[in-house]
Amino acid sequence: MQLEYRARRRWLRRRVWSAKHPRHLYKYRSVEPNDQQSVVELRDMVVESVLWMSSPEAFNDPADLQATWVIEGSAGELRTRIDALVKEQEPGLSFKQRERKVLDLMEKPREQLLRGVQVSYMEQRRTFGVCCFARDPRNVLMWSHYANRHKGVCLQYEFARDVPVLARALHVDYLEEGAFQPINWAHAKDMREAIGDTLTRKHKRWEYEGEHRILLEGQAGTYLQLQPSALTGVIFGCHATEGVRGVVLNLLGERDSRGLQPVNLWQAHMDAQARIYVRAAGTAA
Repeated sequence: MQLEYRARRRWLRRRVWSAKHPRHLYKYRSVEPNDQQSVVELRDMVVESVLWMSSPEAFNDPADLQATWVIEGSAGELRTRIDALVKEQEPGLSFKQRERKVLDLMEKPREQLLRGVQVSYMEQRRTFGVCCFARDPRNVLMWSHYANRHKGVCLQYEFARDVPVLARALHVDYLEEGAFQPINWAHAKDMREAIGDTLTRKHKRWEYEGEHRILLEGQAGTYLQLQPSALTGVIFGCHATEGVRGVVLNLLGERDSRGLQPVNLWQAHMDAQARIYVRAAGTAA
């Protein structure tokens, strides 16, 4: 059922919006007027309405996405798991061929099977495209780490304006070290599900990010198309220069020339307690 924007908002407010599915999602960005690559990347988001899907290999935390695998369980459980794997990977085998394949794998030492599982995990993981968002535009550390020490910008996306895409953004869970349990391959339903689990959990030390992630298998190194209307605001950092403002205004002018929805401009300010607050651009602090 297609709902008009306001009707969608009312429905989402009643049924969906929460810490796990907030009304808005944000992307902090560094942009330097003299760095053409940073300008091109910002243009992709502001004018072309696309988001880059990074490979997990490019993440800044080496511990991110790490998984410890084990193979534990009875021979019957292991056989069931191997049989399901063979059916999935080689669906053209006859019953007898599949039985032989299963028995061959059952005879291998579990250590050898485990090495194969780990290699398969790494190969599949790197194909996942990941797009990261934050849920708070007032986070001092996020401005410092991801927006060039408050000199960059933060883009605001509204969930209700592109539900099919933004509803894919999964809430990241933040866990203490001991909470990262090994994944038992004998009981894992699906390698994709296991990868999804590792892609949506991080160590507690990263909790300040309040991150949400869109995960798409096989889409690493590609662009995800958004509805242009999903971008509803650009927030200038506390120390954004006139050069940065000029870049943004030029891009918004190009966006306007295409007849795309206007974007609100906001200005971040920092108070004496180093707390960030946001006002409409041009509003006095």
